Amino acid sequence: MKNKSPLISVIMPAYNVEAYIGQAISSILNQTHKNLELIVIDDCSTDRTGAVAESYIKKDSRVRVFYNEKNSKEWFCRNLGIEKAKGDYIAWMDADDVAVRTRLVKQLQFLNKRRDVDIVGTYFQLIDETGEPIKNHVNHNFFRGMLTKPYTNDHGLYLATIPASYLFRRAILSQFKKPYHRPVVVGTDTDFVFRVMEKNILIYNLPEQLYYYRLHDGQSTNQRNLTFMIISLVRYAVDCRR
Repeated sequence: MKNKSPLISVIMPAYNVEAYIGQAISSILNQTHKNLELIVIDDCSTDRTGAVAESYIKKDSRVRVFYNEKNSKEWFCRNLGIEKAKGDYIAWMDADDVAVRTRLVKQLQFLNKRRDVDIVGTYFQLIDETGEPIKNHVNHNFFRGMLTKPYTNDHGLYLATIPASYLFRRAILSQFKKPYHRPVVVGTDTDFVFRVMEKNILIYNLPEQLYYYRLHDGQSTNQRNLTFMIISLVRYAVDCRR
């Protein structure tokens, strides 16, 4: 008898993304890796985000939806999702993005091969509100250069990562009291990446485009620019450690 594939818990914080969350949820439920659970944390949305998410419960028993009593921001949603998760692997997924069908299976295959690596991200494509690729964004050339010539540390591991695309071993969380322990509105992922690096937990970025990161008017300026800031800060941190 073949061993059952491991359970992956995909955690999806959501706030006022009714126009996009359906596509985000579908992209996870349609993954080629089937043994997963999708945990949606609605952060007191004022639109139909929660209703859209709940509509998928009737279609797929792998979906679970939770509601915050008050708007508590992404750091709280991530921690809550981890508390609710049942899997040995945790994956992040933003509620306005899209995952390629083979994202999780390829990340899991890599972690199975590289036992020294605990976190793996993927390359990505910027998309607009309609899902069309963004080719002339002010930072597009910067991204393209980094993703075709990945920055490496002394282990040869790619550290120019997008935290929203992470899949990681749940076991590493035992090294943290709370993965997201500081109630910050902007920079939660950056803070997490730095704390991971301080623990010498190795991160790898699969050199394959498996994630679509959406830019849209519903995001704040800080949210839109956070991805670019994360990459710059991680590169700076690697330089400092050399």
